[in-house]
Amino acid sequence: YSIRAIDTLGNIGDLSNIIKVNIPDTTAPSEISDLKALSIKDGRILINWTRPNDNTNISYYLIYKSKDFISNIQNMTYIADIKTEYYVDTSTENNVKYYYAVISLDSFGNVAKLSNIVSAAADYTPPAPAKSLKLISESKGQINISWDSDCSDCSYLVYKSKFEIKSLSDLEGIEPFKTNNLSYSDITDGKTYYAVISSDNAGNLAQLSNTIKTDPDLTPPLSVKNLNIIADPNKKINLSWQSSESSDVS
Repeated sequence: YSIRAIDTLGNIGDLSNIIKVNIPDTTAPSEISDLKALSIKDGRILINWTRPNDNTNISYYLIYKSKDFISNIQNMTYIADIKTEYYVDTSTENNVKYYYAVISLDSFGNVAKLSNIVSAAADYTPPAPAKSLKLISESKGQINISWDSDCSDCSYLVYKSKFEIKSLSDLEGIEPFKTNNLSYSDITDGKTYYAVISSDNAGNLAQLSNTIKTDPDLTPPLSVKNLNIIADPNKKINLSWQSSESSDVS
């Protein structure tokens, strides 16, 4: 701001000194409306949301938690303040359902309304392991395997190795194939070991299934010898030869 003086004759004086006034922001950020909660591996619960709109920068978020559904924060427990749009809760008990809410604050301290309230149950329990892994068919390097499962909502990690699989440590560095089916087809060029691990919706992993070994025969049979042709008077052609010495010729 600056001021000029005007006398009774209309003469205008010079500008005064100039001062600056910062008008504080009193507008609260938009409330979070898309808060989500998801049970993940080892009993952890992930909550995440989209950054809300604000006329200034969001400074941080306040995270609230409860074991009961409550529509206000007075009876919820404050557990953290963070700057990211996600939070992983590790202070959980198995099979206990937790409710979460989030409040955003901007750099002027304006507080948004309470977000939507979401819930998820902590899951520490690994699923039942896949069982009865077996070879269904094997032909020209094409193998088909299958297994059984008592888990209704599992996906499966199929591991293959050129070395015998005896424990989880033998799977280090191997990228598994993920499937929702109870079978798997593969092309292999020699002795290969397979094992399966069940994974539930939370990402908890079961123990290793039984292991199977496949060793497809990719060696072509020895060629036949002494092929002869004889044409008889009835215009028939007769072929004869010495059989292949390979024992698996069909």
